[in-house]
Amino acid sequence: MHQSRAALLIVAFGLLGVGGCGGDSPTGPRGSAPANKLILRRASTPSWARDGRSLLCSRAIDGPYSVWRVSDSGQDSVMLIADPEGAFCPFWLPDGNHIVYLRGEEFEFVVYDVRDQSSRSWPAHDAWDDYGISLTPDGSEILYTVYGSTQHETWALDLASGSKRFVWAGAGAVISPDGRWIAFTTQQDSLAIAPLSGGSARRIAVGGYACWTPDSRYVVFTVLSQTGNVDLMAVDREGTRRWRLTDDATVDLAPRVSPDGRRVAYVRCPSLDVPPFDLWILDLELPTVGITVERSRGSSGDSAGRGATSVPSHGF
Repeated sequence: MHQSRAALLIVAFGLLGVGGCGGDSPTGPRGSAPANKLILRRASTPSWARDGRSLLCSRAIDGPYSVWRVSDSGQDSVMLIADPEGAFCPFWLPDGNHIVYLRGEEFEFVVYDVRDQSSRSWPAHDAWDDYGISLTPDGSEILYTVYGSTQHETWALDLASGSKRFVWAGAGAVISPDGRWIAFTTQQDSLAIAPLSGGSARRIAVGGYACWTPDSRYVVFTVLSQTGNVDLMAVDREGTRRWRLTDDATVDLAPRVSPDGRRVAYVRCPSLDVPPFDLWILDLELPTVGITVERSRGSSGDSAGRGATSVPSHGF
């Protein structure tokens, strides 16, 4: 399964503990455990549609992993892409007509057109790792991690041309939706934030597998707790306040915040990299994190974007 190396990193994070980054609320800012719901069994690597009504995920049902779409209620699911080499980490692109996903062990990303089932693929680095894959805010590039002997690096692959560029010295880098900040994991297994334009990085927590809330104020991430469970936590951009989002006897991985900032989709499994992998959604209650999403529909049935009536073309 394509989370083994990510899981090993989480073990390393947890060995350092979770202290030293401000207050830790064990049940969220309102003092009650957030609502938590099983959405789909045998599902992994989730990402949200831009209207927040459905998710993409990877599933293996009597064969290699394929790309599925599931409603946010979990009541409807359908397979969209069957790749004989396996399909992981799917994302909708902003036009609502294309999906990008990671193909098997071939170290390549595939841009798939849902209208005519055509596709094109671009090779990534041979030393890539699937830990912390994400899209840039405009959807034109996909970020992935390259592991070196002395330094981990985040690179971007242009989904229209296939060109690659160095982005940041650190693993699993994720750019904030406003394009001003970058969250990444340091060589010392700390979660850090820095201005994307350049400047000093600030260590904000011990953990990894980060994702931003849509207002660019908070980061949701994974951490190995002192009780031995892998849980989800949230931290503000300054690293002054933290909230524990899950606290159970399972491993919680791959968080993705919904477009309105009110929910987190994530993967739950019984222990590190041990199936079954199940897709869950929990309510996210952080101060003023929610935003309004205009549900303008594209040809695929997914929104073209938050409050957007058109999206830029990236040449897909």
